[in-house]
Amino acid sequence: KMFQVKAPAKKSKDATKAPVKQRPLLLKQERKQKLGIVLRFLKMPVTELKLAIVAMDTTKLDSDNLEALNTILPTTEEMDAVKREANKPEADRVVLDDLETYVLEMSTIPMLHSRVKCWTLCTRFGLACNKVEQMVTTMNIGIV
Repeated sequence: KMFQVKAPAKKSKDATKAPVKQRPLLLKQERKQKLGIVLRFLKMPVTELKLAIVAMDTTKLDSDNLEALNTILPTTEEMDAVKREANKPEADRVVLDDLETYVLEMSTIPMLHSRVKCWTLCTRFGLACNKVEQMVTTMNIGIV
């Protein structure tokens, strides 16, 4: 009896716990991680980022930053999920974290995906034209 294992005490059925309200999963964990990494790389508050995108401000977002931004643009499903949560009555709504706030802010930009794709094309086109111009100049020097 010295090494006998005692059975755990059974909990009474009357001792019920209050139901724990689970936080809805608006964004997948690995998606949140990617968003967080790129947003830290951009080193810009979400509101400033939104204004830079709307204005297509190349002084705030250069081609590298634009490429990074392109990888974290929220999908339609992500924007819809966050909007649904944000539009709930205050008593039922959960507090949005920084990444969900980013998705909500981006959802207010009209034609976000088209805007960023067009802006990316414009910056790439300008760089490509400069490279071609340099090659033509080099060829002209070689011919003369």
